[in-house]
Amino acid sequence: MRITFLGGADQVGASSILLEISGKRLLIDAGIHPSPKARWGLSGDQLPHLSAIEALDAILVTHAHTDHTGALELVVARFPDCPVYATPPTVALTRVLHADARRIMASRLDEEGELPLFDDVAVQKLLAAMVAVPLRARLPLGEGLAATYYPAGHIAGAAMIALDSDEGRVLISGDVSVSPQRTVDGLKPPPFRPDILILESTYGGRLHANRATEERRLVERVEQVTAAGGKVLIPAFALGRAQELIEILRAFRKANELSAVPVWVDGMVRAVCGIYAQFPDALPLALQERGARFFDEFTRPVERGDQRNALVWESQPAIIISSSGMLAGGPSLSYARALAGQPQHAIFLTGYQDEESPGRRLQAMAARGHGTLKLGKEVVDVQCQLGTYGLSAHADEAQLVSLAETLDPTTVFLVHGDGAARESIAHALRERGRRTESPRAGQSLEFGFRVRSVGAGSPRPASAGSPRPYGIDRPLDLGELWRAVAAPGGNYFTLAELARAWWGDDARADELRAALEKDDAFFVLAERGLARARTGEQIEQRAWRIARVAELQVGAEIHWRDAEGAVRTAQIVRREHDHFFVAGDDTPHYPEEIIPVETLHATSLPGMEPNAALAFARAQYPPEARLRRVGYRLDERVLVLTFDFPDVAREQFAAIHARVESESGWKIETDPEANQAALVALARQVLPEGCEIVKGPAIHREDKRVAVTVRAAVAGIEPAVEQFRETSGYALSVTIADADAQLLPFAQEQPMGAMEINAALGLIRAQLAGSTLYRTGLKGDTIVLSFISPQVGARYREQIESLSLTVGWPLAIHPQPNQSEILQIAHALIARVGWIVTRPPSIHTDRGEVRVVVTPHPVPSSSDKTGQTGEGVIEEFEAQTGYRLVVETGASPDPKGFSKPLGSGDAEIPLARIRITRHQQTLTLDANKQQKTTEQLRRLGRVNKPIRVKRVGDGYILLDGLYRLRAAEALGWERIAATVEE
Repeated sequence: MRITFLGGADQVGASSILLEISGKRLLIDAGIHPSPKARWGLSGDQLPHLSAIEALDAILVTHAHTDHTGALELVVARFPDCPVYATPPTVALTRVLHADARRIMASRLDEEGELPLFDDVAVQKLLAAMVAVPLRARLPLGEGLAATYYPAGHIAGAAMIALDSDEGRVLISGDVSVSPQRTVDGLKPPPFRPDILILESTYGGRLHANRATEERRLVERVEQVTAAGGKVLIPAFALGRAQELIEILRAFRKANELSAVPVWVDGMVRAVCGIYAQFPDALPLALQERGARFFDEFTRPVERGDQRNALVWESQPAIIISSSGMLAGGPSLSYARALAGQPQHAIFLTGYQDEESPGRRLQAMAARGHGTLKLGKEVVDVQCQLGTYGLSAHADEAQLVSLAETLDPTTVFLVHGDGAARESIAHALRERGRRTESPRAGQSLEFGFRVRSVGAGSPRPASAGSPRPYGIDRPLDLGELWRAVAAPGGNYFTLAELARAWWGDDARADELRAALEKDDAFFVLAERGLARARTGEQIEQRAWRIARVAELQVGAEIHWRDAEGAVRTAQIVRREHDHFFVAGDDTPHYPEEIIPVETLHATSLPGMEPNAALAFARAQYPPEARLRRVGYRLDERVLVLTFDFPDVAREQFAAIHARVESESGWKIETDPEANQAALVALARQVLPEGCEIVKGPAIHREDKRVAVTVRAAVAGIEPAVEQFRETSGYALSVTIADADAQLLPFAQEQPMGAMEINAALGLIRAQLAGSTLYRTGLKGDTIVLSFISPQVGARYREQIESLSLTVGWPLAIHPQPNQSEILQIAHALIARVGWIVTRPPSIHTDRGEVRVVVTPHPVPSSSDKTGQTGEGVIEEFEAQTGYRLVVETGASPDPKGFSKPLGSGDAEIPLARIRITRHQQTLTLDANKQQKTTEQLRRLGRVNKPIRVKRVGDGYILLDGLYRLRAAEALGWERIAATVEE
């Protein structure tokens, strides 16, 4: 075999390796070196030595990061018939990353005339050439040559590539992470002993800091900055690191160690989070249990430019996670320019920083103190707080050495690292008697190895070299062939391999193809002359489908549940072997989708069917209601209405809400968030003609206010402010800039005999000190007082009325609470009493409540170290905030605020991951009870009570619910509702 290191050997970036093995030419990765000076442009030092490639048979990709995929378009353009193999998540993530690359290149062309590396046509050709290969599935690449992808940790879909050939065995590590992360499990050594191990060495010479300690250090600094009112920017790689940060902050918030400060996610991070959610099986169990959802009430995506501007200029604390991770571009660069010059804010770095990147210079600046930094085209005097935290997704030296020792290769090639990193690992391996090489880019080396026996590594299928055909002189039996060479399934075979395994004759591959075209029960024809062996579960499922479809009658009416959970009804118009079609729908349907009539009747609730309820609700509201969207939560029978201006809609259309609830049988819930685009448009619409907007509109969500600065005469401003309030429920703050650009706050004339406004505000603050009053402002001719909640403000009504007479101004209480402060108080009190939170506090302003779910163990009488009881916490919370704290536990409802949880289990988990104990295996279940449980679950279509499990490693141990588990297995369910214990 011959190995040529085209790039990424003696540096991090531009990874690419050419292997000539068993008569085939394979390219492993084709990345770029993303330089801040020439990002995604035509710069020769960014690319591998691609000119050395004269021919290619296949391209194999380890993972989606652009230092491994960024030059693939150039290779595919030159070799258009060459397949590109990668894991399914890698294919999807590459699509997102390269679409973003095209956007960046287009902007650089427009701004600086920089020629792009590739165009849209090249991207489409690459995506068309990509073939998804499952992990651990054998992929034949030629006679005597096959590849297998093994999980590498690092990011979702990342893989080590094992090449098994008649010229020797090679394992290419790609980028690896041994330690488990929050969004991807650590690698486990594959069952493959290589002759050659090509091993990354990014963090050679270093040992990672304790991960838990680094996470805590980061979160503690974030808490300090945000508690003081500042903003924290965490630049992050969009793929991998950003998702880790989201989960770290979520975990500490859930543990009441981080305040309920909003986390805003910007840049390509949003799209990557969506891709992760499409491949839950590639994620750790804890993340799977939450449906791989990264966004919630605290963590939200930035979707528009006006949100970004408001986030920078509003006064509230916030945490911002944004790409790019090196501050070389993307939204993080804009945030850094806005925040770096102010000492109350902070920029924290958590990932690798290239030598030429602004992030690396910022790290150096943190060590020596403040300085100036060029961010894009601007030079900024950096005054903000700085910090660096070790959250690497690469293995460190000790882990890499341990991996090499476990795999026991003949030779180790160290790549993907600088000179010092590679030399440090090489020294450690040589001390252990390992032969190591540190190749340079452009270097070629040749090797020859004696092929090991089958027992020396992972077994080869009989089809690859069986001494005697299984079916010689017999008719082809695909089931027997599958059992002989393919069980338990999942691997790929060439048609020639399968023909040789059965008849001993490669030339009969076409005959085998014809057989598979007629019968795909055991093998499925795949692209490029390959056949994929079905798994045993797939074979059983398909047989069941065929039997069920045979029982269905064309013209019969069936019921099924669509992707949104709505029950649909239609007639069967055609049957096709293991699936069928219904009237008005070209999508194939399968028998497991059918809802039995008895189940439908057993689970049906009074009221309209979901689609009918949606249509009915839409028809009830007039255009002026500005209803944008209607959705529903089926299990709770709730219609969720999204209005442009929800506060006004709730008040003005309360009668319609009540009618919809009464006639549809569904409850109404209004999305509390106003449409920010509609607020901006309305602000521009109501302002009188001649008003030139010089700043804003800026939206302040916390106090429901839109601020705008205009340059014009003040005539007509007052009606505009009132119209804006009546239409949207938000206040419109207008600032007038005079001809000399001085900013003057707009207000109506001072009432006759009233105290000067600044003196009045000072007196009010002094008189109401200690009352939770945190803001005073003038709205028209009224001074508005903002307390932590209007309920608290009402306690001072008599004092406020007296103050109004004293200062000569009308006083009013702001109707909206300070939600962030209320939630912070809830977190602090809950932590003090020691309750374990299973669902974080959520605020309900319409009911004046904060709800929190805790473990069933705390009871109202439980007390903290100060002796304060649960009832005392509830009383103190109401005293501080005016809101009622409702604590949901497993106990029966308690009149002082404790109530039973809504619960249908923490998550739905796969049955295949649940293990039972030895004791449970010895139990003899009552047959009658088991039959009743199975019938009950069949009628309900779900478990009536979640099972209870404990998460251990990559699976679960059953703690309670053996009858329900066995019933679910008997019904062929794949998932079951469960309460998961850590």
